[in-house]
Amino acid sequence: MSHRITTLSLFLVLLAGASSLTAQDLAFGFKAGLNFSSFSGPLQEDPTGTVIEDFQVNNGFHLGIGATFMATDLFGVRTELIYSQRGGRIEYDGPSYYVVTAQSGNRIPIFGNRRQFLDITNSCIDLPIMAVARFGRFELTGGLNAGVLLASSGAGEIDFRNGTVNGDGNINFLITLDYDFFGDAGNQGNANNPYQFSANGEEFEIPRTVGAYYEFEENEERLYTTFDLAAVAGLSFYSNEALYVGGRLNYGLVDVTRTDLDRSAIELDVDGEPARRDDFDRNIWVQASIGFNF
Repeated sequence: MSHRITTLSLFLVLLAGASSLTAQDLAFGFKAGLNFSSFSGPLQEDPTGTVIEDFQVNNGFHLGIGATFMATDLFGVRTELIYSQRGGRIEYDGPSYYVVTAQSGNRIPIFGNRRQFLDITNSCIDLPIMAVARFGRFELTGGLNAGVLLASSGAGEIDFRNGTVNGDGNINFLITLDYDFFGDAGNQGNANNPYQFSANGEEFEIPRTVGAYYEFEENEERLYTTFDLAAVAGLSFYSNEALYVGGRLNYGLVDVTRTDLDRSAIELDVDGEPARRDDFDRNIWVQASIGFNF
């Protein structure tokens, strides 16, 4: 009986010690803040070599929870689960074409000058895993972030001027871009009150609002890939043991656009369809956060 009491007492002491260690070394928390994001990759050029495309910063937000295990007072590891918006603004200003389907059923490129902007928002669930180093009130983090794309949308417009079909016509139109990269189908646009044109013996209409894949005859894929991977590095400042503000750089390591849908705005292929751009487009985003650990 005495042996059982001694064993039970030892077990309770060890359990209390482990609980105390866990309480001291494992912390949970939440964070929220803003994202400043853009794409990085090759930009399109006109025949003279002038760059006619630009990637600009777009804003979003993030919200998440995390857990930190400190192996010592200075070093530990952290993982988080974050809802995060990223993407960017893509601008284009130069010679281009616009592919339409004529009433005859023929797919016809209109050649002219395109001025376009598109604000893209990709909503993701991120799972960063990072090493943590603390020096007084400052904390350094670094590691990898795996992301899964939940939704992808875009908003913008195309101002197309001086368009011709085989040299015929003076075609001008202003189109609103309302993109759902997950749900839109090929050749999808709003049929209400379209622009109507006649050129080179063809009659055709252009919707005033179009979906993400309007210039594609058919489409069953998404432009942006489901999985993303980024290297991360961050710096935080703690005003006390719980409350902190911080910044983090996320640098994409994978191509986030599918080659089959990443098309040139200036070149057509031998079949008269938009030429594919086999280039590498990465996400880059900076997070500014306020958080609380407990």
